[in-house]
Amino acid sequence: MSFLFNLKGKVSKPVKKAGLNKSKAFESDEPKNESIKAIDSFDTKKGAMAGEVALGHKAKLVIKPINQSTKLRRKSSKIQNAPDGELDEATRSLLSGEQIEEIGSRVIPVKDDSDDDNFGEAGAENTAQDYEDVPVEEFGAALLRGMGWKGPDKTSTSMHTRHRQRGALLGIGAKPVGKELELELLDRKNLSVPLIKKD
Repeated sequence: MSFLFNLKGKVSKPVKKAGLNKSKAFESDEPKNESIKAIDSFDTKKGAMAGEVALGHKAKLVIKPINQSTKLRRKSSKIQNAPDGELDEATRSLLSGEQIEEIGSRVIPVKDDSDDDNFGEAGAENTAQDYEDVPVEEFGAALLRGMGWKGPDKTSTSMHTRHRQRGALLGIGAKPVGKELELELLDRKNLSVPLIKKD
């Protein structure tokens, strides 16, 4: 079986690929706002400095968990006193074991002004932009920093562990034979094991 392709007389037009210019392919669509910043000094480790902050330095992200926020856990200092007659009557009934029956509603809604203040201090609800601003790779470390983590211990990472070489046939936890004992075992002339024939 054979195939023959004849392309004589058929001229294909060059296909123009619809694409981006090479120079604009990697640029973002948003216009860049380049600003001029004054440099006070230059540090070999941090680079250009404006005051005490490096120009290219981003502040570390810190996320404080809601349950550890002191703003939400603050208890109200306002104590509402019931009218003297009701309070005395309630304590007498509790101490004597009597029950006081009232006709009407037993639930008295009390609005505390400090609750509104605490809610306002907690901040507004998070928006989609807030979630996009936090990189996924940095979320865990930021949450730990919010809970009081200071970062990895530099002393423990700088200590070099001593690498121990194991023999080829040694398992985990096995100790290699000392050089002297190894030489003593190899120097023995009588390495053969006697065989005894049994009937």
